[in-house]
Amino acid sequence: MVVGVGCSSTGDTSAALSAYCATAGIPSIVFLPANRISIAQLVQPIANRAFVLSIDTDFDGCMQLICEVTAKLQIYLANFLNSLRLEGQKTAAIEILQQFDWVIVPGGNLEIEEVWNNEIGPAGVLNSKEFWSQTLEKTLV
Repeated sequence: MVVGVGCSSTGDTSAALSAYCATAGIPSIVFLPANRISIAQLVQPIANRAFVLSIDTDFDGCMQLICEVTAKLQIYLANFLNSLRLEGQKTAAIEILQQFDWVIVPGGNLEIEEVWNNEIGPAGVLNSKEFWSQTLEKTLV
């Protein structure tokens, strides 16, 4: 039985995770790299009652540690390594693309680019080369 949800984060994932968990009454644990995030990014999970660990490493080090913890304890990993998270993001992206003429997506760690290039383009939902060329052209203008 899963007893909580955890993530490694530099801000956005931990804010969203902790807010959802607080609303749903689910315990959350967040690993943040020490001295590499803003006070605002630190305050959000704390305000949402997450168990927050500030660790003297970078994001990748935090990611390695949360993976070890979630492998040993009944804590659900909510980071990008979770295939269910990626499938959910793909489903949401396809639904959005089918309903709107314009979609603006923040880059983040650009994992969404993999979805565009490897899944949405080949599925015929949109021409990914055309999408990226138009995106870059508009960005550089």
